Amino acid sequence: MTLCDIICKSFLPCCVYLLLFAFNISMIVIGSVYANDCSLNPLIPIFLIVFGCFSVIQTCCGMSKMICCRENEDESDTNRLCRKTNFCFQGLIVIFLFAWFIAGNVFVFGSWGDWDDSDKYGDYYCNPVLMYFSLITIIVMYAISALVCCCCLCCLCCLVLMAGASDEY
Repeated sequence: MTLCDIICKSFLPCCVYLLLFAFNISMIVIGSVYANDCSLNPLIPIFLIVFGCFSVIQTCCGMSKMICCRENEDESDTNRLCRKTNFCFQGLIVIFLFAWFIAGNVFVFGSWGDWDDSDKYGDYYCNPVLMYFSLITIIVMYAISALVCCCCLCCLCCLVLMAGASDEY
């Protein structure tokens, strides 16, 4: 049993993908519903819509990779090409999402100090649901990034310890 088999046949990745998919759809919905409710910075709802759409595509690619990995009993040329194409496509999406995430930070945090939710027709108005959801989205992305970094660091430490233990024998 390979590492790919363990990961792909696990219930946990499926649950994670479903949660991410729901969160991504909520970004699209919130951004679309309040698209015209932010005179402070009209790019905030666009940030949510674009980030949500590309994240849905990324999630679908990840799910297709799980399915491809699960059905990967034979290493045919077509299967290898499919996996390489998926990997390249996901890489491009991740690069775009990273750049768009930085832009979203500028949109949201740059507008945060000027935000006024009391005057709906003023120049500094942005719907509170939109503004708070955008802020929460960014914070969740930072938390996920920190969690992934911690997991990678733990795995690296375990590998180093296991390699050191195997060298002793």
